[in-house]
Amino acid sequence: MLRGQRDSEINFTILKNTPLTSNRFHAIIFSFPQRITMYLLRLPLPPSVNNYYGYHSKFGYTKVYIKKPGQEYRTQVLNYVLQNNLQLRANTALSVTILFTPKSKHKQDVDNILKCLLDALTHAEVWQDDSFIFDLHITKQPPSKENAGLILEIAPFSFD
Repeated sequence: MLRGQRDSEINFTILKNTPLTSNRFHAIIFSFPQRITMYLLRLPLPPSVNNYYGYHSKFGYTKVYIKKPGQEYRTQVLNYVLQNNLQLRANTALSVTILFTPKSKHKQDVDNILKCLLDALTHAEVWQDDSFIFDLHITKQPPSKENAGLILEIAPFSFD
């Protein structure tokens, strides 16, 4: 499902079958002879945009803030990034592929998770800004309570 070298597909299969719990994360770093590095991460599902951002109006001004579930998710992602030394601070064109496995059959839009996920990864300094993502793909899998979560592939983007 993820694009890339054959070795990454083999490792991806192993990672895909690993159950995900809220306190267990996975990161695999692939380095190929061409000096291209690809990062494969497994993260829990972010809260929906409705549970991530809050709005407070006062004196005609609206202030946007991050709600508690959003703050907790950002902290989880930051801790994961720090534990795995993934603060890349990338400032070059990137390709991001996401495999999304929901917990249940409950209606869940794929675009609803993107904003929270990308903001959390930006906050954790995986890249300097999500504007460096030039290629973004997301695939939704059938629901699975045991394997619910996100698998991300982050790689340099080539304009070729």
